[in-house]
Amino acid sequence: MPDGGVISHTGDITFAVGGDVNLTIGNFAIGFDAGRVSETNSGFFVADTLEDSLGIDILFDISNPGRLLVQNDELTVADADLLLAPELASLLSLDGFEGTDIGDTRIDADIVPLLGNPTPVVSLFIEPAAVSEEDAPLTTQFRFVVDREIPPEGLPILFGGEGNDLIEILDQLDGSFPQDLIGMESLGFFPELGAVGLRLLEREGILTRTIANDIIEEADRTFTFKIVPDDTGVLGSAYLVDSQNGSDTLTLTDDNGGPGIGPMVSLSTSSTELTEGEEFTVNFSVDGDIPDGGLSVLVDGNQDGVLGEFSLFNEDGTPAFTTTGISGIPEVGDSRGGAFLVTLIEPNASITLSVFDDGPTEGPETVTFDLVNGEVYEPASAASSVTLTLNDFEVVGTDASETLVGNDAANSVTSQGGDDVVAGGLADDILLGGDGDDILRGDRNARTTQDGEPGGNDIIFGGDDNDRIGGKAGNDILSGDAGDDLIWGDDGDDILMGVTGDDILVGDNFSDGSGSDLFVFGNGDGTDTILDFEVGIDRIGLVEGELMFADLTLTQDGNNTLLGVTSTGETLAVLNNVQASALGESSFEVVPDVSNPSQALALV
Repeated sequence: MPDGGVISHTGDITFAVGGDVNLTIGNFAIGFDAGRVSETNSGFFVADTLEDSLGIDILFDISNPGRLLVQNDELTVADADLLLAPELASLLSLDGFEGTDIGDTRIDADIVPLLGNPTPVVSLFIEPAAVSEEDAPLTTQFRFVVDREIPPEGLPILFGGEGNDLIEILDQLDGSFPQDLIGMESLGFFPELGAVGLRLLEREGILTRTIANDIIEEADRTFTFKIVPDDTGVLGSAYLVDSQNGSDTLTLTDDNGGPGIGPMVSLSTSSTELTEGEEFTVNFSVDGDIPDGGLSVLVDGNQDGVLGEFSLFNEDGTPAFTTTGISGIPEVGDSRGGAFLVTLIEPNASITLSVFDDGPTEGPETVTFDLVNGEVYEPASAASSVTLTLNDFEVVGTDASETLVGNDAANSVTSQGGDDVVAGGLADDILLGGDGDDILRGDRNARTTQDGEPGGNDIIFGGDDNDRIGGKAGNDILSGDAGDDLIWGDDGDDILMGVTGDDILVGDNFSDGSGSDLFVFGNGDGTDTILDFEVGIDRIGLVEGELMFADLTLTQDGNNTLLGVTSTGETLAVLNNVQASALGESSFEVVPDVSNPSQALALV
């Protein structure tokens, strides 16, 4: 096919089918596909362009050798045969007859010039398309084919997968073998697109990957990969994705192992309730024979990056853990930092390590580790999973009602259950109320407002039930969470969030203003009452992604203003002794959603 043009139908195509019988069809186009080139096939084909019940596009291939002559805007096919295409042979149930010469050819067509160089079309082929792990290491090739010459500087393209296939295939690769690039180079990963950039330096580029024979028992899985159009312009590249061969699949099978094969492995820990910096032990028990060289087992943490919750290495790179009954050093078991691999050489083995102390208070975290079913071992049904609670609070209460008071250093306190009294002391504290009707005070454990006295910038979350929260001195972030709460900001520039329930919010303490406070509201949180809103000093925060000023109604109700939502009719807040006419857009601002101490710390 000539550069700068496409071949389009203006007449009919007639071919002999035997004897004196001829057949004529119309509405056709002639195209070229480099993937169809063979010893007998020129790569040019005749395609049906009708939207009809035939249901296929390519009807015939044009033979090789042969000659296509373009002259005076006319096309002549010389010394070439028309071959039955595989697509049409399959449709007619003529399997085995693809490539058959169907007779003499007469083609009438026009050449339609295009302005500038035509846009290249990129195709993808995966070979082989199915791999058994038991045949591994086995290489699979991803072939990228361009239908025309590419620019001297190369053709940048994007290569991706269906869903997370491009990322999850990494766990199936054997990194000890070269992963070759031929005729192209990598441009890196574009996480916002979930795609890899490749620069094709030749009309055919080959990416070679080696499949690993891993230790785990897996169901068969098919991965789908595709050429991704550069719609966002991140590469600044112009190309089209082949409509028929723009994607391909790779199926991996695991033909080893099965239920009941190999020794039984159990998993346990010395403790499941842990605090940051605390040491604990992971125990493995093997019931059955351990193979020569050890038994490799995989433990999955079910979260990306969960291994980062633990101290694994010292600053000098040496292990920060100790092991017994294990060969070598445990390894990261996947590409996401969510699993680890150990080789057991004794019936009872262990790893002793510590929870990583990362400083900022995040609140309790829960992580679960599971023994993954293996090809040559089986997880014990009653001891294959452990769930750990990681608590980074220095003071942890119980389910009883109690008083928990910090010192004048920065404290983190969680009261758990019960109707508790919690006070942080005079530094920057983080307090969590938990269940029960709690009293939480940012600084001193006293009823006084602490005006003019020093105090910390505290973060307080009330938790469930009906709490009373006082920020005291300092610029505090106060959240009532669930329940009907009473919240005082007291002295300082405070952020008050009632969250769910019908809460009462007091920015200061009725002391003629002790700061500029921000009262935050989101959709469906209940109706709060602000007792001391000061126009021009205090502000109202609208949760990002939930509300904007244009969504609101301001209604005068006696001496009070009702803050409502137009679309739902709900009332977010009652502003006591405030005139609705005094409030404008300048009294409002959009703020991030804050539902835990980590998000609150990001505002500080």
